[in-house]
Amino acid sequence: MITLQDNIFLTFERYVSHVQNILTVDARVIVISIEKCRDFKEFWEEEYRHSLNVGIEENSITIKEYEQYVELFGVRLVKTNNIIEKMRNVKDEEEVEEILNVSKKLDNCLKNIEEEITPGIKETTLEKKLIERLRNEYLDIVDIRVSFGENTSKTYLKATNNKLEDIDVVIIDITAKEYGKEYMATIARNFFIGDVEKKWPTILEEYTKLYYLEDKMILRTKKSCRNIRTC
Repeated sequence: MITLQDNIFLTFERYVSHVQNILTVDARVIVISIEKCRDFKEFWEEEYRHSLNVGIEENSITIKEYEQYVELFGVRLVKTNNIIEKMRNVKDEEEVEEILNVSKKLDNCLKNIEEEITPGIKETTLEKKLIERLRNEYLDIVDIRVSFGENTSKTYLKATNNKLEDIDVVIIDITAKEYGKEYMATIARNFFIGDVEKKWPTILEEYTKLYYLEDKMILRTKKSCRNIRTC
């Protein structure tokens, strides 16, 4: 629920602790146990009846549910469209700094791991070495992917005993966060080993096009954010 005074998340008592860890990163969301409310209508009238308008996601409810909410809240319901997502699209300086810190650490790990990417190494071995470096940076790993050759085309594949060949392609994709914090960053790198153009004539060209398009999109996003303090 989004009111003039508060953002409220109602859930069952057994989920309160879990939800608090996810939603109250910046203490802007109040998590309330449904069981403790008992009579929700009574709770609403005592705490939030003074709110004249209540935002409600127009794409998430049926007409029947809308009518039930009108009766329950007894106030004007204002249609919204993904308002929470839009609110979180813009980060404050502290949030941006947290994300940048994780990104810098990930980037540093990937630069340092290059010396380990040699023909004959297994995906699992490279992954272990990378995890060790990430932990040395005090990063909490959310997801990690290390793939060589044909395995790079397989989505969500775990590291295998596949060995790196003399001419090969490597994809490393990591999502991590700092311990005790919630903001994550994801960085992926493609490494080309040997004369890949000889083995796969078009692969380098395709990756270069993809990189150019991604870079162009990032630059466009930055331009659109010039009038925003941070984004």
